[in-house]
Amino acid sequence: MPYSTEVAGREVADRLPIGLVPPERDPAPLRILFVQHTAETNGSTISGQLVTRGFRHEGWQVDAVFGMPGPSRTAYEEAGCATQVIPHKSWLRGGNVFRSPPRMAREFSTCQVFGRLLRRERPDLVYINTLVSVGAAIAARHAGIPCVWHIRELFDDVGGEMKVPSAGGKFLVRRLIRNFADHVIAISEAVRENILGSSWRQGVSVVPNAVHEHFFDFDRTSAECRVSLNLPQDALLIGVPGTLRPMKGHEFFLDAAAVVARHRPDCRFVITGDGEPGFVALL
Repeated sequence: MPYSTEVAGREVADRLPIGLVPPERDPAPLRILFVQHTAETNGSTISGQLVTRGFRHEGWQVDAVFGMPGPSRTAYEEAGCATQVIPHKSWLRGGNVFRSPPRMAREFSTCQVFGRLLRRERPDLVYINTLVSVGAAIAARHAGIPCVWHIRELFDDVGGEMKVPSAGGKFLVRRLIRNFADHVIAISEAVRENILGSSWRQGVSVVPNAVHEHFFDFDRTSAECRVSLNLPQDALLIGVPGTLRPMKGHEFFLDAAAVVARHRPDCRFVITGDGEPGFVALL
């Protein structure tokens, strides 16, 4: 069976009831507060849409909270989610969160806002779709509500965007995740090992990202696709899909492409996606 939204949603859902959430009540559905850092269009928000659709397929109610607004908020609402924005930034954006009083004050304020929301709404589960939103995890623990932390990021020691704290390092991050997450989901073994460490496996599930079902209905042949993109039929294609962001390695790809092209002039190099205008212009 193709690894589609429905399949992935069921797989994630199957991991949740193990001591985390009460049995489904009749007639009330399970209620999930889904925390997404940004509503801008990127891989995280797209994957988050697929996960929430999987939850909705299970008949669960999903309320989505974003750290910043963006066009993807509408897509979540069209999927049946009530949405709102609680501004918060990444606690792993560089420097030391515990030595910076302004940053500490912002994180504490975010915890308070999430705490008030949880006391008001009383969801059955807090589901955090990013490593960024630590305030929601802390508030969930204080409210006695189970928390699942879905981790998609990498640290900057392997080219990711999350900064390893100058004080405490990865040990500090892992200790916080252990203290405030009842279950952790990683999108790959590489993410699990980089963020959580090679020895942390109990209470951790690896669930790969899914794609929407309509990708499996695509019926064009390879030859037809090449014609539509004005690409030669017999060329060797090397491509990079995804959002145009520095951490994706497009500059490295272009440098490598120049070397390969000198040895294989029949190669064609294809980049798809969009991103910040400045970075696009740089590429």
